[in-house]
Order: sequence, then C-alpha cells, then structure tokens
Amino acid sequence: MRALRAALLSVLFVLGTFAASGSASLIDGGEIHQSPEPVVMWYSSGGDEVLTLDGEGVFMALRWNGGAYQVTRAVDLNVTVNAARLDVDAGLLAVGHSSGALILDLDTDQITQDISLPDPVDDLDWDDDGDLWVVHNGG
Repeated sequence: MRALRAALLSVLFVLGTFAASGSASLIDGGEIHQSPEPVVMWYSSGGDEVLTLDGEGVFMALRWNGGAYQVTRAVDLNVTVNAARLDVDAGLLAVGHSSGALILDLDTDQITQDISLPDPVDDLDWDDDGDLWVVHNGG
C-alpha cells in the first residue's frame, strides 16, 4: 500500500513540475476586445488593423492605438450572417444571409451588390476571376 501511495505521489509531483514550467513561458497577450455577438469573420493583415464581422451583421475595423484596439469604423449590414468571405485584393467582403448575399466595399463602406435568392446562403467564395459563388443546401 505504501509503495502504491509513493508511486502515485511521484507521478503527481512530476506532472506538477511540467505544468509549472509550461506556464512560466507564457506571455501576456495584450488587450481583449469583447463583442456581444460571436464573430463570424476575423482578419488581420499583420499590421495594426483588424477587421471583424459578427453574427448580427456588424462589420468593424479596429486599430491598435495606445495599447488597446479602438473601433475606427463600423457598418451595420442589418442581416443575420450565415457565412462571410473576404477578397483582400479587391477590398470586398461578401456576406451570405437568410435571403441572399451582399457585397460590402471596404474602401467606401457601401453595399455594392445586394443579391436576393429564394433560399438562405449557407456558404460563399470568390473565384480567381473575382466572381462570387454562393452555396445553399437543398432540403
């Protein structure tokens, strides 16, 4: 019985040692931006700007300033988002929703196309020519 207890304590000691050394190498990740809605799309170009789109259709551009992210612009698309795809080269964001899809121009923050469809858009993607393809699953 003593041998089992000694072996168990030894295993716990070894596991505790690894856990302590692993947490010592962690660094502070900085500020956290919390949104009331889950984020559907998140993009960072590697600079100080982050683009997000939440489930309620609110697009935000956040810029790192003074140790925290600040909202530099926001657009409420007034849709419940099913899917989103970003075309970085063209500066366009495609958003699929329950009655179609829309395209947001990221330079002007204007909706350039509003596509109405009879079925909800489940996913979408840009092809190499810059055309938008939408997917909706049949019943």
